[in-house]
Amino acid sequence: LYLGQLAGHKGIDTLIQAILLASSCGFIVDIAGRGDRQAGLEALAGADERVRFHGFVEGSSKDRLLSEADVLIFPSIWVENAPMSIAEAFCYGLPVIGSRIGAIPEFVRDNINGLLFEAGNAAGLAASMVRLAQQPDKVRRLRHGARRAGNGWPTPEDMASDYVRIYRSLLPGG
Repeated sequence: LYLGQLAGHKGIDTLIQAILLASSCGFIVDIAGRGDRQAGLEALAGADERVRFHGFVEGSSKDRLLSEADVLIFPSIWVENAPMSIAEAFCYGLPVIGSRIGAIPEFVRDNINGLLFEAGNAAGLAASMVRLAQQPDKVRRLRHGARRAGNGWPTPEDMASDYVRIYRSLLPGG
């Protein structure tokens, strides 16, 4: 599953290239999101039946995709600081195949709750995708790590409470 903006800086072109490189592998990649690259990506994917575009999803449609996926693919080529898609994936027990850039490796621990590849390297991403498609036991092990990571992720209420505490500490006498 790819869940995010369909824009160049998100590495979505790298994902499509990786899918095409792994032509002998029978996985399916659901792509959910919208953006200026959508038409180009659909053309690049061509008639490859392993790629399914869903457009923008939210609510129960988003929950269904996250619940049915085996992994989340996060191929960003720019410096991400705190990707919410990774947090969502972990909360669903989904391992993440993520690019080794920015803060992504701070969240995705290679071979613990996901796999890392060099940003922009379609062959590296393809190898990770094929590896997991061929090793269901590894996916199960990574799911366990993803669930543990998801359990440690702060809830929106925890985050709001932390912000209030920080703001109060900045007040005179706080």
